[in-house]
Amino acid sequence: MTPLPLADWTTSISHGELIRSTNDETLEIGPADLRFVFQGVDEQGYKAPKYGSIPWKISLLTQ
Repeated sequence: MTPLPLADWTTSISHGELIRSTNDETLEIGPADLRFVFQGVDEQGYKAPKYGSIPWKISLLTQ
């Protein structure tokens, strides 16, 4: 994933989730390596005629 420059790229966030340490059902997270993936969109993109056509961008927030 390429880091974005420090600039506003979203005005709306749909949802996100912590990235877990394992791929089983224990839902463990690594406290020394917290990562949160989420999707956002700028104001113009949020004006899309249908929710399914909003051009969401994925981002990764790291500690």
